[in-house]
Amino acid sequence: MNNRFYISTLSLTGKEIKETKVNFTKGLNFVTGPSDTGKTFILNCIDYMFGASDLRMEIPELTHYDTIHMELIDSSNSRYSISRDLKGGSFKIDVEGKGLKKLAAKHDSKNLNNLSNYLLNEISLANKIVIKNSKCETRSLSYRDIAHLTIVPEDKIVKNVSPIYVLGLSFKTVEKSIFNLLLSGGMNEAVAKNKEEKDSDEVNQIKKEIYKEEIILRKQKLKSLNIENNSELIDVKIDEIASVLLHIQDRINTIGTSLSQLELDRKNYWEELKKIQSKKEILLGLLERFTLLQGQYDSDLGRLEAIKESWNALNKIKGIKKCPLCGALPEYHDDAGNDCNASEKSFLEACNKEILNITILEQDLDNTVVVMKQEVTVLSSEEQRKKVELGKKIDEINNTLNPKIHSLLDEYQKMQRDRDALILARELFNQIKNLQEQLRLLEKNEKVDVKSGSFDIKNFCNLNSEFCERIESILKAWKFPNNGTVEFDEMECDLIIGGKKRNSHGKGVRAITHAAFSLGLLDYCNLKKFPHPGIVILDSPLIVYKEPDREESNFSRAVKENFIIDTAERFKDSQIIVLENEPIDRKLETEISINIVRFTGSNHGRFGFLLNQD
Repeated sequence: MNNRFYISTLSLTGKEIKETKVNFTKGLNFVTGPSDTGKTFILNCIDYMFGASDLRMEIPELTHYDTIHMELIDSSNSRYSISRDLKGGSFKIDVEGKGLKKLAAKHDSKNLNNLSNYLLNEISLANKIVIKNSKCETRSLSYRDIAHLTIVPEDKIVKNVSPIYVLGLSFKTVEKSIFNLLLSGGMNEAVAKNKEEKDSDEVNQIKKEIYKEEIILRKQKLKSLNIENNSELIDVKIDEIASVLLHIQDRINTIGTSLSQLELDRKNYWEELKKIQSKKEILLGLLERFTLLQGQYDSDLGRLEAIKESWNALNKIKGIKKCPLCGALPEYHDDAGNDCNASEKSFLEACNKEILNITILEQDLDNTVVVMKQEVTVLSSEEQRKKVELGKKIDEINNTLNPKIHSLLDEYQKMQRDRDALILARELFNQIKNLQEQLRLLEKNEKVDVKSGSFDIKNFCNLNSEFCERIESILKAWKFPNNGTVEFDEMECDLIIGGKKRNSHGKGVRAITHAAFSLGLLDYCNLKKFPHPGIVILDSPLIVYKEPDREESNFSRAVKENFIIDTAERFKDSQIIVLENEPIDRKLETEISINIVRFTGSNHGRFGFLLNQD
């Protein structure tokens, strides 16, 4: 396998401030933390150290720093210490402590005194050439040409264009050529052969055979779509479907609004029901306690009545000489300290007074119980009414609106598939027409003019299906929903996953499939032992879980876990750096080999990249 790199450290230093540093390892590295903790700035620093002209963002905390340092380790464990001033300019590199060497920031393929060609030489991509325009003019490959395929910021990972393209329409030819160079293992020198070879009979004959094969392939694919061979009718159908899709979207939005209101009503009814049930439960609890209190009152009244009857009975018994209350004999009854003030009148008055007090309390309790039971009856009635109303809302949501919206979504997705098939058919018609015209010109031995942005047969006719197979393998391991077969859309230089164009999905799915594209390219190059830096850095590939589009709200959370597990296992000998807001499940951290860089955005733990609280 060709030489590969991985980043071991990234740090910033200044004369009057402590060094801030983050460590990375080979394999999967996961940098997590809330916003504004420096995750994206880490990506920008790495991109800057691989030749970007500036850091692309201004941060007040950078005031006291002046230099960025990055250490790379290659496949033979040689260490490359690279530093660069924050203001830009050239680089300084020290390999294995042999002394500093200055490297220019501007690419020059003629020598190794610049970072771009130095790095390309280390990974066996020096002196490679790419086609830069439709005239087949060429230029040398620079490291910046491949940087966007290995370092993917958040604003690029969600875009609805091919991961190959970053520079705009006028650069599509060169960006296709760069991608093809990596897929071909750096064997793109053929594009630089002189015009005599390009116009030779032998080469033209090969081109004719290629064109014929490509025409047959496209006709077969067109036949499999089962679409009428009429380009004008296809355009009409595409317009009709676009109109239907707008109508369905309006209906989905209308039902969605009703559904949102019903969900709000359901929530309100549920909260009201809980309040009623809570109040009713409190009252029933009090009634239960009042029943016990009623029993206590009855017991006390019974005891007092029994005491009165006992007193009367004792007074009627003759010959009792001792006091029935204190037990003293009559002659001692009036002695100091033994006088119990026993008096039939006072005793009975005390009993009667206590009986009266308890009776009053008992009457108050009875009145309270009556009121509370009435209130419980009212609450029970209100509870039943709320349950009925809540049931109606839930029934309308589950049995009316949800089925409607799911039916409309199914219809919308079917229409999208039909539209995508028609668009693909139209593209195939155009490709066949273009190929037939090029074949006709070749047969007349005329020069073929390959228009910028059209299908570049020279670059893409040999696109290896193994690349798509690697992506398909990755998506399958992630348990990506409805992934199906992965194909390469030659017109848009993007993926078709399970029959649906990658760029037709919402931003969350575009992000995770862009990640699959970049990781698939590395996996492909590893498998083929082709040149590649060996590093892929992804900012927010799992944004589908943080900021999903409407159609992505139920995206399977299992994909995130499988993404982490598979990436950690598949790329043990490469380096993947993922920047995400959401942390990894703690249990998962213990089950796989992964380097976690955790920022907290608080005083607990490490605040962020620049504001190190360690």
